[in-house]
Amino acid sequence: MKNFIRKMKTPDYGSAFDFKKKLAIFCVLASLTQVQAYAGIPSGTNALEKMEQQNGITGQVKDQNGVLLPGATVSIKGTKISTITDFDGKFDLKGDQNAILVVSYIGYVTQEIQVNNRTNIAVKLVENATSLSEVVVVGYGKMKKVI
Repeated sequence: MKNFIRKMKTPDYGSAFDFKKKLAIFCVLASLTQVQAYAGIPSGTNALEKMEQQNGITGQVKDQNGVLLPGATVSIKGTKISTITDFDGKFDLKGDQNAILVVSYIGYVTQEIQVNNRTNIAVKLVENATSLSEVVVVGYGKMKKVI
């Protein structure tokens, strides 16, 4: 009678674990090869020329009285490349040597400046007196006057 009873084999879960580990390693390796492909040098002479032309553009933003303007926005026209000036009014970004910089600050006239193969650019913004009418302050609430 004992010969007729079959012993059930339990499934081997160890091989499934190995499969999961192998699958995870495969996914990591596949993603790394794609990152390496994106980081490679683009093909074509135009792409190489553009990469060579992109150098650091630095400068400083001041107002008409020579006061440094921290927090001014400096961007390259037609791209998404932009930055803001630091505490000393200085900025640094990578861009084309023939790019056009757009410099803006609240209360000042926005300027467009041609780089013309310069690496250091001094920007002087002029106050915009008409923009003061754009600001509207509205307050709600009660306050008790203390004497």
